Amino acid sequence: MNEFRTKCLYGVGLGPGDPELITLKALRVIRASEVLVAPSSKRVLRILEQILTPEELAQKKVETVSLPMNADSIIIESNYIGAVDIICNQLEESKTVSYLTIGDPTLYSSFTPIRKLVETKGYDTEIINGIPSFLAVAASCNETLIYGKERLEILPSNYSHNTRVYMKNKSSIQDLLSSLEKESSEHPIKVFGATNCGYEDEKRYHNLEELISDPPESYFTTIIVKEIDD
Repeated sequence: MNEFRTKCLYGVGLGPGDPELITLKALRVIRASEVLVAPSSKRVLRILEQILTPEELAQKKVETVSLPMNADSIIIESNYIGAVDIICNQLEESKTVSYLTIGDPTLYSSFTPIRKLVETKGYDTEIINGIPSFLAVAASCNETLIYGKERLEILPSNYSHNTRVYMKNKSSIQDLLSSLEKESSEHPIKVFGATNCGYEDEKRYHNLEELISDPPESYFTTIIVKEIDD
């Protein structure tokens, strides 16, 4: 990403909490942002104080939003709508805006509903990854998560739909795609992925049809499958 866009909300992952585990890309986006929006968390503000100089932080408009963990869906929705109103007001003024979240914006993140609401109002969004907590925990404990043919499952305490990640599938890609094609005929799934992600020759696949019509050949291919409602 060489240019920063106005009227685009950046969802920036701050990592698990250690300021040294913030990516260079995340730091670059934060420094370029005029407005920083974050849940009212001391942890987020503490990270900002550690990665930005006092002069840099003083130049930012920092908006904190209340997003309590509450079982009442009406309260949750009301808080998200309030946060989105704050964000969209800044985007409408053509400000460069980032929403900050601990961990990664794609994993159990408050950025997910905010992103959907912002997009329905006609604005663009972009995700800037952060190191997720389970990777940091494994490293902190000096343990390996998975190796060889082992499988990793990431589940909330009260889980419903499953998301599966297939990595390094070069030798079995045709078998995998055939299996996914059969599965998609039995119940709805969303399939997407990329090969050589982050490199100059990165190629993205937005659905199963694209994967089947042009199967990736790289060892560094990641395919993600989400189960969805009928």
